[in-house]
Amino acid sequence: MLKSTINDLTKFIKFELDRNNKIVLESHRKIALNPDMGYFWEIQTDIDGNTIYAKDGGSNGTQNILKIFSESNFGFVILMNQSDKNSGTYLETVVNNLLNELKQK
Repeated sequence: MLKSTINDLTKFIKFELDRNNKIVLESHRKIALNPDMGYFWEIQTDIDGNTIYAKDGGSNGTQNILKIFSESNFGFVILMNQSDKNSGTYLETVVNNLLNELKQK
């Protein structure tokens, strides 16, 4: 079982934001289309045309989402101790609301 802390995840996000790191750049390269995928990452585009590197999932009553916005030098992770058929939709709603609030500031 893989165990991690929020500090570990913060370090990982900072690592993934390093646009000069060849390993990071390679992991962000599209290797599959429909949906766009990199190594590990689901590659998305927001309504402003910015690229988002995302990973989500869950297991045994948990759900999580991690998003990297390299053009904005920003990333976050949300961890939730609940999982049901609506958890993914709920997390995406939280993400969209958070991003809208950040854009207004």
